[in-house]
Amino acid sequence: GDVQPLAPVVVEVDHRETAEYYPNEAFDTFLPSGEVARVDGYGCGDVTVGGTRQISAPADLVLSAGRSVVIIADQIVLRARDAVDVSTAVGAVRVKGEKDVQILGGNSGRGGVSIESRGLASAEDPDATVGGVVIKSAAAGVSVLAGGIYLRTGGADLAAGDIVLDAGERRVDVVATAATAYVASGL
Repeated sequence: GDVQPLAPVVVEVDHRETAEYYPNEAFDTFLPSGEVARVDGYGCGDVTVGGTRQISAPADLVLSAGRSVVIIADQIVLRARDAVDVSTAVGAVRVKGEKDVQILGGNSGRGGVSIESRGLASAEDPDATVGGVVIKSAAAGVSVLAGGIYLRTGGADLAAGDIVLDAGERRVDVVATAATAYVASGL
């Protein structure tokens, strides 16, 4: 919540008048080295030291712009104690790594990673930028490693559809290894 102000102290100004005084401090400091510090009575600060600027607030820090907020740096670190939300009301969210992109869920031993698409367009729809969920690796393999793997279409709130394995447009093999293989159809 908000930082609550200290209770005011009543101070006698003169024999005719008293005034409420809040016993906190706000200041602007300009140091001989060119460094600047601005702090308010609630603990918000804007400090510049040696080419570094630190903006801090004990409650919330809000950046608001009618158009763009641009952050350019050698490295950007976003860290929160509770949650990080990235969303857009109209457009797309894009994440790009010139080398690796790593996503980790359940680091504490609980939880996981959920990827969901609510779009109605098909992956084959030429008018769709992307439809459904597409995982593409044109020059390397895609590996799925798990304690168990289950593929299903249809049922509950899922549309029914085929499961198709296409190996090189029928030019290469599909290889399966198992102790026993079961195939059931027409159930």
